[in-house]
Amino acid sequence: MAGPFPPPSRQTDLLHNPVRAKQMIEHLRRQGHPVVWLLRKAGLCPKELEQDTPSVPFRMVVTLWEEAARLTGDDFFGLHFGTMEKPSVATPLFYFVRSAETVLQLSEMLTRFGQVLGAGVEYYPERLETHGELAWRIHVPPETTGRQTVEHSVADILTGLRVASGQRIHPRKVLLQSPSPRKTSELQRVLGCPIEFNAPHNAIRLRPSTLDLPLLTADPHLKALMAGHCEAILSKTQAISLSRQVEIHVLKHSGVCWPRQVDVARHFGMSCRSFVRRLSDEGTRFRELSAKLREDLALSLVRETDQQMAQIAGRLGYSDSSAFSAAFRRWHGQSPRQMRAIARKSA
Repeated sequence: MAGPFPPPSRQTDLLHNPVRAKQMIEHLRRQGHPVVWLLRKAGLCPKELEQDTPSVPFRMVVTLWEEAARLTGDDFFGLHFGTMEKPSVATPLFYFVRSAETVLQLSEMLTRFGQVLGAGVEYYPERLETHGELAWRIHVPPETTGRQTVEHSVADILTGLRVASGQRIHPRKVLLQSPSPRKTSELQRVLGCPIEFNAPHNAIRLRPSTLDLPLLTADPHLKALMAGHCEAILSKTQAISLSRQVEIHVLKHSGVCWPRQVDVARHFGMSCRSFVRRLSDEGTRFRELSAKLREDLALSLVRETDQQMAQIAGRLGYSDSSAFSAAFRRWHGQSPRQMRAIARKSA
């Protein structure tokens, strides 16, 4: 299982723009379902969704999807709604993402600007470079698994990729942070790939050839026009923690050489003393972050890539493969070659 990821957030009252939930409510209304009752079950008022740019507590959005599944009797309601082709959403993010020229560019835009819809979903843009995957985590309230929301998000993004590219994209693997349902055949049919449940995050892991696919909806002029709007909106959202920024920076630059504390501090425009103090205020140290990142990235590269051990050792800052192998054995009780062999057998 690939990492690393910070502990799940409990800030489930963060506000979110429920653009897909609004479309879901309209879909159920056309089918004759009692949507006012459904909204009441989620603690929402119809007027809250009628605003041009609604913003509601994210925990209510999650509850809404769970209650919709109960109302319809469809245990895979979120998944099925995610596969429907829906009308355009009048948000800057939607038009910006759809204007991308390739699947890779679309993925980069989504993970970079997904936060413009508000809180509740956290994206991991560095995973595109290190694992070739769109990765995000949903801050699910502790009283529910949020399975409908999780499955809908994966199906919605994958369907968008398929429509935009005109190709029946089959991911290498899909990761879901929610537990496995009793029957998984429907998920397998829709997603068309191996699925990992109870993962630390959600992800659609794509093949290199898929990332290079051109998009039918490409529009460079629209992309340039909408970029400023999304940047302006993003600049007003709550900034992520320094420790999270450090994690992203280290993983992004680890392909050249493993970053040192002094270099990372300089990147963020701080003296080493200020850098140490800021991380201490967040309850961590650079050495701890770096060690955990190195350990988790090592496991991921050994299990999920074909890179030579010497390459992995160099990327992680070890002098040679024997030093790396010794460290890997301390972490996981096996040599990297043994771990890779086991991973290949279970694939």
